[in-house]
Amino acid sequence: YATLLITEARLGERFDISSDFSTKSFANQRVGFKYRFQRHSMGYRQNGKKCADFDMFSNNFNLYAKQEWHSVQYTFGVNYTHNIYEDLLTGNTASSTYFNDAGGHLTENFFSYFLKSEFNSLDRQNLPQRGQKVEVYADILTDNLYQYEGTSPIPVVSLDWMGAIALSDKLNLQPHLYARTIWNNGRKTPIAMKNVMGGLFKGMHFAHQATMAGVSRMEMIDTNALGIFGLTTQYNVYRNHFALLTADVCAHTDSFEDILSSNSLNWGIRASYSVRTPIGPLSLDLHWSDLTKKAALTINAGYYF
Repeated sequence: YATLLITEARLGERFDISSDFSTKSFANQRVGFKYRFQRHSMGYRQNGKKCADFDMFSNNFNLYAKQEWHSVQYTFGVNYTHNIYEDLLTGNTASSTYFNDAGGHLTENFFSYFLKSEFNSLDRQNLPQRGQKVEVYADILTDNLYQYEGTSPIPVVSLDWMGAIALSDKLNLQPHLYARTIWNNGRKTPIAMKNVMGGLFKGMHFAHQATMAGVSRMEMIDTNALGIFGLTTQYNVYRNHFALLTADVCAHTDSFEDILSSNSLNWGIRASYSVRTPIGPLSLDLHWSDLTKKAALTINAGYYF
């Protein structure tokens, strides 16, 4: 289509509404503007223990250009993010410093230049049988479009890859890798840009939120480098019914010399039974990791609501 206007909304506790207007320019390039508002009641955990509860109100303005070349889609542009954190409750943990002891209210504003490239040959977005998906994302974080805290901008780079390898009509393997690094040189990174992982699915609260087997709730990772590598075994029990077993290893550190030390490594497992439906997968998941040191049972009732 020469011109597109897409509006999406999700009602409920995680309120989310967005509007995306785009049009074709030269050489099939698409340029556009997107606005998104989110309201989340959320909580951070560290090592499985609650460290902060708050309501987040997020406004995001995005000006972008998009082009596909050799089956790879490239998107680049500039973001402006305005976040309000209300009803902050923090424990006596390191998380309190992220909120500046704000007394229940904190506002963040920042700009970022971004470049995203994506290749996707998966036969399905949910419970795929074959193919692979690769995303590379680079952010240049500023507070005034050319500096951050009076000095150079902060680069943030991430890689997200997964493959689906069919061993038979019913059995397949899904190796996956996620890595993200923030080069802040000791400066304080905005809360919304810090490394986080856990939860039921990627991007649950933040676009860069990665999942890890065994971690059922969002964990704040107090390091600038985060890497997760793992393997999922998926078995097609009957028609749209699947049994899955995932094992992941996570490395998180500020120093690459310590990346293989016991203090930098964690592991976790997740056993799942999932049913593919038109509204998304319905699943029952059992989690355990040495990061949280406890088991958790979660039910995902279709995340496209």
